[in-house]
Amino acid sequence: MAKKAILEVLESTIGRYVHNLDPTTLNVAVWSGQIQLSSLSLDVDAVNAELGRRAREAPNLASPFRVCEGKFDNVSLDVPWARLTSRPVVFRARGLRVAMEPFDFLKDEHHDAGSGGAVGKAKANNQRVSSIAREEAARKRANVVRMALEEGDDESSADEESKQQKGPSNSTFTSRLVRRIVENLQFEIEDVHISIRGCGVAAGVVLGSLSLVTTDVNGIRTFVDRQTNARDPASSFLYKELLIAGLGIYLQPDGEAGRDFTQQPKQLQQQHQQQQQQQPIQESQEKDYVLSPLSFQAKLRQSDLDKCVEFPKYLVHSKLSSLSIGLSRTQLELGHRLALAVKPQHGIRPLFPEYRPLVSIKSDPKQWWQYTVRCIGRLNRRRSWLEFYAAFKKRKVYVELYKRMSHAEGAPWLSPLTDLEMGELEELERDRSISIGGLMHWRNLADAQVDRERQKMIAKREKQGGASNTPSKSRMRYSLFGTPKKEVLRRESTETEFYECLDDENTAPITLSADEMKELEELAMKKADQTLTKDSIFCNVNFTLGSFQVNLTTAENQPITSLEMDMVSTSFEAKADGSFAFLLSLLSLEVLDSVTQGTFYPTVCRSLQKSQTKQSHAFHVKLIKSKVGDQELVLKMVACEIVASPLLLFAVVEFFKLPVPPSADATNNPMLLETVSGEEDMFFDARERESTMLLSSPLRVSTTTPTTSPIHHPAYNKDGKVSDKLSSAIVDAWNGKNQKKQQWTMDFDISAPILILPEDCVNANAVVLICNFGKFNFTYGSDALSRSVVEWFNSRQRANKMDSEIDHLKLEMNDLSFTISSVGDATKKGIESLNRDVSTSVISPVSFTLDIGLEHTISSGDSTPRTCIIGVLPAIILRLAPSHVTKVLRVAGIWSSNLRKLRGASQVITETSTLENVEEEADLEIVSSGSGISLLDADYSNENVDKKNASTKKVRLDSILLERKECECAVAVDFMHVSLSLLRLSVNAYTESGDGVEAHLVSVKASSSLSTDGSSSTRLFMGWFWILDRLESELKLPRRQRLVCHSNLPRSADVYAENGQYVAIMDDLTQQGVFAPNYSGSADLADIQIRKLPSDKVNEYHNHVSGFSREYINLIRDAEQVTVVNAKFTSLFINWNPHAIKSLFAAKEHLLDFKDRAYSTYENMSSTRHRDVRASTQLEARHGVDEDTTEDSVFIFAQMNTFEISLNSAKDDLPLFTLTMCDAKVNRHAMSQSNAEMDLVVGDLRIETPALGRTLFLYRTILGLAPSVSTSLLSVRYCKGNKSVSSCNVGGADKAGL
Repeated sequence: MAKKAILEVLESTIGRYVHNLDPTTLNVAVWSGQIQLSSLSLDVDAVNAELGRRAREAPNLASPFRVCEGKFDNVSLDVPWARLTSRPVVFRARGLRVAMEPFDFLKDEHHDAGSGGAVGKAKANNQRVSSIAREEAARKRANVVRMALEEGDDESSADEESKQQKGPSNSTFTSRLVRRIVENLQFEIEDVHISIRGCGVAAGVVLGSLSLVTTDVNGIRTFVDRQTNARDPASSFLYKELLIAGLGIYLQPDGEAGRDFTQQPKQLQQQHQQQQQQQPIQESQEKDYVLSPLSFQAKLRQSDLDKCVEFPKYLVHSKLSSLSIGLSRTQLELGHRLALAVKPQHGIRPLFPEYRPLVSIKSDPKQWWQYTVRCIGRLNRRRSWLEFYAAFKKRKVYVELYKRMSHAEGAPWLSPLTDLEMGELEELERDRSISIGGLMHWRNLADAQVDRERQKMIAKREKQGGASNTPSKSRMRYSLFGTPKKEVLRRESTETEFYECLDDENTAPITLSADEMKELEELAMKKADQTLTKDSIFCNVNFTLGSFQVNLTTAENQPITSLEMDMVSTSFEAKADGSFAFLLSLLSLEVLDSVTQGTFYPTVCRSLQKSQTKQSHAFHVKLIKSKVGDQELVLKMVACEIVASPLLLFAVVEFFKLPVPPSADATNNPMLLETVSGEEDMFFDARERESTMLLSSPLRVSTTTPTTSPIHHPAYNKDGKVSDKLSSAIVDAWNGKNQKKQQWTMDFDISAPILILPEDCVNANAVVLICNFGKFNFTYGSDALSRSVVEWFNSRQRANKMDSEIDHLKLEMNDLSFTISSVGDATKKGIESLNRDVSTSVISPVSFTLDIGLEHTISSGDSTPRTCIIGVLPAIILRLAPSHVTKVLRVAGIWSSNLRKLRGASQVITETSTLENVEEEADLEIVSSGSGISLLDADYSNENVDKKNASTKKVRLDSILLERKECECAVAVDFMHVSLSLLRLSVNAYTESGDGVEAHLVSVKASSSLSTDGSSSTRLFMGWFWILDRLESELKLPRRQRLVCHSNLPRSADVYAENGQYVAIMDDLTQQGVFAPNYSGSADLADIQIRKLPSDKVNEYHNHVSGFSREYINLIRDAEQVTVVNAKFTSLFINWNPHAIKSLFAAKEHLLDFKDRAYSTYENMSSTRHRDVRASTQLEARHGVDEDTTEDSVFIFAQMNTFEISLNSAKDDLPLFTLTMCDAKVNRHAMSQSNAEMDLVVGDLRIETPALGRTLFLYRTILGLAPSVSTSLLSVRYCKGNKSVSSCNVGGADKAGL
């Protein structure tokens, strides 16, 4: 039986596509076990006919090539029939040659489609009928093979039945034999060459050898007979090895460029044979490989045990020693030419042609609307339940009708089909929404039901005392795949006895129960047996790539650049319980510059794992998931040095610049096109065209802009759906984690790229800008626990306990710096040395720490979760000098010109055309939501918010507060807290002579909180501030005090002035712990607090506010919101030296003049700035919003303890007079409708002489408040607006006109 099956398969497959295959000789070879087929040639017409048929059935998957010639040197199949239990079955193939050329199989189909809807419909129906018949034949052939595997030989079956009665094993002899054959099956393929020729291009794929064999544990070929033994797991292992050698892809000019490719395949084949006879093809000639011949090895170890705890069931080790890709400019042009030849030339293909109606829109618009709905559902990956229900009803009807049509003659309980029912069956088979594979599956179900019904009848006769043979279990499994034409004699005799014992009363319909139908469904849809225990290891897959290289060369084979990657390794291990572990690592990465001769940077991109870190790999990622869903993600990446080499960039851009062929139908709308029905069809896939928008108007391009390859504004290429899907995916994953109480752990150690921007790569004195974007550490989980965040949550306990958890995140940034140097010094010293050099460092390495706590509620109906964000910025130190600015602007000007040349100045769209349709980029905000976090972008909407203001941050924030207020209880809770601390900000401005001015601000902390009742609070602390003047005057006059301006310092300013100990200020602050990360902040300089109160708290605040007239407060109670600003300033001291101030103003004027001169070196600054101003102006005009008409009440309370100005002598810098203002207060209230009231109080303003002379203390005060007076020196009240002036009590004021 197996020999017959093999013979039928060979005749129906190979025999259909080759010439000169003798059936008699093949029959003898199969029975002898030695099948040798030599010098076989492909039947080109048969192969192309099959390709054309598949192209018509699936137009979007049509083959772009047709076969011109093909032959096999040798094909052999060694089947040792007498020794199948000890020798393997070996398949060998050698010398496969296939020649192809570009061809459009749908070209004729497109012309035939335009002849009319009736012709197209009839042709489509005929093609479907022939396809069903072909698939039915293939189904029956497959059943023959399955029957051979199930039934086996008669003798083998008889022996196996006796063994089944004796032994406990359920496996048959045939199944063990088939398993042994499959496990030892060997494939050996050598010398394969598939070539493509056309349009002057010769391309192809070559394969030296491919072998798939069975080996032992040492990799030696062997024959195995495995046994499942739990005590000895090694005996259950199966070892397979796959070897591929000499696999490559080449692309080169064709020597037969003048050949006519419009001839028929048979003519082409004859022409090929004549050329081979005259001049044989030299296979050994060198080829221009795009993919160099490679070698690949893969080893598989498989176990049959159900419990694999210490070893995986499937172990795969694969290795690719090297992967080299070489691409020249000539090959790129040839590939582009071949791609254009392969590209369809008949317009846009239909979208989902299997659903497309075969009638015109006017004749049956309902079908076209259904087609539209189905296409939209497929594109959105959403299907309607009505569609599923309709498919279920079709399957139910088809299975019943096909069962009666195919088995009515052999099953008396089934009635034959009527003409009406036969028409209904044919109509279902013509339904193109049902795939042919689905029809074959339904037929299998019908055959299985008939077989099961036959078994029930046999069982019924046995109960009644009848004698009949019970069909075997294997027969029921076989019938699921259909009934073959011929069966074995044993089965025919059984059925004969069965039908002879039938009488009239037993011809009643046999029906299957719901459980029996379900059993058939499960048997039909049965997949791989999942018998592994939950603690077993399912698979372990490892892959190693030794090296990867990409080389780009010019048409003259001159090297341009090369990319080199060292070993890449990856592994994946999965267990039966759903847990897995994934690893991926990259050893190193380099990109070489072969264009710039004599460059100081021959490597324009390289990973720095060896020089800067202790990591052995440039990139490493690890993802682990447990069986309960807990996940751990580890990502490590070292810094990568990237050098912007202008000559290399120009060469690469020029290398990939390809001519754009003119499009004849570029002006046509791709959504409206003449189709099969002759109507305008709107159901085409527009993704294959340039435009992807319905009825989109073309961009307006300037007259000088060519239309061959326009460059679009980024706003036109922006796809909002991508951000929406990403946001939704993140939110869904976060919510799922919270609901399932899963634990996530993340550890990212990423070093950002180091960008090197040289003025010139070959000049050692050229300026180079080095931008080190720093190192980022992101931690999520228990390791990210922050004490300050925990203290914030603990200090704000809720009144009612709730089921919630807090997720901790930590982000650290280190070593962010910006350096200016020369090319020669940068290559000698290195990046680390330049960062330590004060003369070259513009921005000293900056660090930043951000701790985030996200509270998420688990129970439904819980209060709003809270979010806490605390950031610390240790120091920002800037060093600016005129030379730095000149160098930066010079390099920026050069690279601005380079980028403009790279883009192409003639391809820039006019400003007016781009600005009309550019949408403002949406801001992304992360706000705590009911189940975790939510991402709010431009799509965020609220019905209570005006649509015109929905895009602004203010309105979005107000809407969030409104939602929190409506859903919260009476007790207000802070649900959002943000705190940012800057420990030090230093700006050093130097002149060309080396002196300069220093400004320092120490201990700045800003915090903001949002409450659920709609209120918000913002607070700003500032500790210490001073400005140090190190400028030297032309007169060289002495300077006793160089602190021009300062606040209260740890010690007196005179102490620091002694011997110029100004550096001690930082030392004293360090000793106080000011620069510690956990420092709480200082308000020695200023304390500013801003509070916003909602409408329900306006009246309460107005009743208790003081500092304003009560009559005025009573008139402003119609305010909708209150903003209160409290500002407290301690002391500020100014040392005024005339020559010092003159030097400062002179330096200012010099700086302004230098700015004008420096900007002149930057050629594009004026035009860029002008364009940016125009763009921002037009955007503001387009996105302008209506004026806010709400009444906001703003209270400002400001006070300053001391403001002192010391007027010093110009010659000796000694104090002459001291001007002091004490206890100054300003209370101001304003409303949006021009009503305001302000009180100004100055406690004391005095002018004194210094204490250096012999003047008595009582006579030192020249002007000031008397010592015995306790009132303020000056009080001023200012009123504006009707309400304010009418409530002002001023004696003698005329208010009649108010």
